[in-house]
Amino acid sequence: MSQMQIDTDHIDRSIDDSKVIIEFSNILKNFKENPIDFDVFELINSFKKTTLKKLLEIEQQSYSSNNINNNSNDDLLNDWILESKFWNLIEILIRFKYSNEYNDNDTNNNNTELVNLSNDISQFNSNLIIKEKILINDSKLREIWLVISWLIDNFKLDLHSEADDITMNDLSVNKWLNTKIDLTNNKPNIIKNLNYDSIFDKNNTTFSNNNISIKNNLNIKDKENDSKFFQKAFFLLLEKDFNKLNELCELTNNWNFQLMLNGCQDFIDPKIDGSELFNSEKGTEELSTIGIKHQSLWRRTIYNLSQQKNTNNEELNYEKGCYSYLCGDLNSNIINLTNSWEKKLLIILNNLFQSLIEEKLINYLKISNKIDNYELNSILKNPKPLKSVNSINECFQILNGDNNQLIISQNQHPIRVLIGSIITNNLPKLMENLISMINNLTENDDLPENNNNIKNSKSLN
Repeated sequence: MSQMQIDTDHIDRSIDDSKVIIEFSNILKNFKENPIDFDVFELINSFKKTTLKKLLEIEQQSYSSNNINNNSNDDLLNDWILESKFWNLIEILIRFKYSNEYNDNDTNNNNTELVNLSNDISQFNSNLIIKEKILINDSKLREIWLVISWLIDNFKLDLHSEADDITMNDLSVNKWLNTKIDLTNNKPNIIKNLNYDSIFDKNNTTFSNNNISIKNNLNIKDKENDSKFFQKAFFLLLEKDFNKLNELCELTNNWNFQLMLNGCQDFIDPKIDGSELFNSEKGTEELSTIGIKHQSLWRRTIYNLSQQKNTNNEELNYEKGCYSYLCGDLNSNIINLTNSWEKKLLIILNNLFQSLIEEKLINYLKISNKIDNYELNSILKNPKPLKSVNSINECFQILNGDNNQLIISQNQHPIRVLIGSIITNNLPKLMENLISMINNLTENDDLPENNNNIKNSKSLN
C-alpha cells in the first residue's frame, strides 16, 4: 500500500482550538507522569470526553446564534464529529487487540483452524453460529467486521444522511400506477403484465454487446419513481437501517424488495441455537425461527439479478447498487453512487468481508460434512461476485486512487489519514506523521501565545 502522509501544509488552522489542544496535552502529560496508574482506556475516554464536550459546545453555539445552516459551522461540526469517530475506532480496535481473543496469525488458508471449530459447534447448529465461531477464531476477519460495524454505527453521528435527499413526498405510494393506466388505455411499448421481472422476460429483451435492450417498458414516471425509491433504499442499506427500509417498502408497495431483504438475516432456530441470539427474555419455546437457510444461494441469486440490469441505463444505477451491496459485488458502478469517503470504504470492505466469510463457511461445511454434494453443487454452479480486494490495504489503495474531487479532498483530511493508518496497522508511519504535525503546529506563529503546555507535550515523543 502507498504510504499515507499528513499534508501539514494544508491543514486549516482555523479549526484548531487552543483550549482543546491544551486539554489534550495535559491529558498526555498526566499519562507520562503516571503511566502505571493511567489505564489506556481511561486515556482514550478522556480524549473522547474532550472531543464530545467541544462538539456539544459548537452545536449549542449554532442553535443560540440561529446560525444552524451556516456552512462554516457545519464544517467545524463535521471536523469534531470525525474526531469523535476516530476515538471510537481507537477504543474498539485497542479493546479487541488487547483481548484474549486476538491472534495476529494469518488463518486465511488454514483448514486446521476450521477443523478445530467442530469441537465448539453442534452438527445441528445454524450457519450463523458457525460464522460467529469463525469470526472468534479469525482475528483478521473479525477486525474487518469491527471496522464495518464502526463505520455503520458512526453514520448516526453525521449531520446529513444521503438517504434524506429523497423524502416520502418525492415517492409514489402506488407501485407502477402510471403503467397500469397505460395498460388500461392500450398504449404501445408498455409491458404486458406487471410481474416484478416481466421487463426481463425472454420475449421482451434482446442482447447486444453485453447490454440488454428492452422492447416494452414501464411508463417513464414509474421508472423515475423506482429510481428515487432505490436511491433512498441504497443509502438506508449502507446505514443498515432495516426499520426505515421496511417502512419505506411498505409505504411504497415495494413488496418484492422487502422480501429480498429477508436474505440479509441468517437462519436461526432458537431451540437449537439458543434464545440469547434473539436478545429476548422469552423462552425458546415462545420464539420462532427467522432468516433463510441457504444464504449463499440467495447471494448468488441477487448477484445474477444485478447482472441483468443494463449498466448504461442511469435510471437503474441505484437499483443495481442495492443488489450489488446486498451480494457484496464491487465490479459495478456501486462505488460511484456516494460522495462519502466512509461509505465508499464500507462498500469496498463489504466485498472483502462477504467473500472471505462465505469462503470460510463453505470450506467448513465441506470439511465437517454438514453439506451434501447436491446442495454444495447447487451453490457452486452459480456465479458469485468476484473478490475484488484481498486485504484492508487494498481497500485503501482503491480509495487513494479515486478520481472524485470530493473524495480526494476527504482523503487528505488529517483525521482520515490517521484513521487509515490505524486500520492498516501502519503505526510507525502514523507516529512519524503525528510528530511531524505537532512540530509543524507548535512552530507556527498563528498558534496562541499561551502554548507552553503544547510545547511541553513534545517531550512525550
